[in-house]
Amino acid sequence: MTEPSGPMRLVPSRIKWWVMIVAGVGFAAVLLINFAGNTGATIMAVLSVLVAAFAAAMLVPGANSLQLDAEGFLVTHLFRSKRYRWSDVGDFAAHSLGQSGEVVAFKTSDPPRGLWSRTNAALLGEHNAYLPDTYGMTPEDLARLMTARSRGQR
Repeated sequence: MTEPSGPMRLVPSRIKWWVMIVAGVGFAAVLLINFAGNTGATIMAVLSVLVAAFAAAMLVPGANSLQLDAEGFLVTHLFRSKRYRWSDVGDFAAHSLGQSGEVVAFKTSDPPRGLWSRTNAALLGEHNAYLPDTYGMTPEDLARLMTARSRGQR
C-alpha cells in the first residue's frame, strides 16, 4: 500500500461527537424526569450535560485535527496544538486503554512534563505520548500511516 507523501489533514468523525451530545443530553433528561429532586441524579445530569458541551466544542472547526507534513505533525485537541518533528518520534503502535478504547501511542524524545503527561506516559508503558483520536481510521491503520510518514521523512 502506497501512502500519500504530501501534506495531509485528518479530522475526527463528526458522528461520534453528535452521538455524545445526544447521549449526554438524553441521559440528563431521563435522570431529571425520573428522579426529580434527587441530589445524586441532579449531579449526574449536570455531568452528562458537561460531556455534551465538551462534545459540542469538538464540533467547532479547528478544535481537533491531525496535520501531517514533511517536517512532522501537528496535533490539535481542544483548540490546543502541539507540534512533533519526525526526527523526534517513532514506534507508532495501536495501544489498548481497556474499556476506553484504543489510541495510537508513540515514543518521543521530549520527556513528559507535568502530572497529566507523566500519568499518560505511565499508562502507555514503553510509549510516552499518544494521539487523542484515530481520525476516522482504525488505530492500526493510523499507526501504519504514521510509521510510513515518519520513515519517509528521515
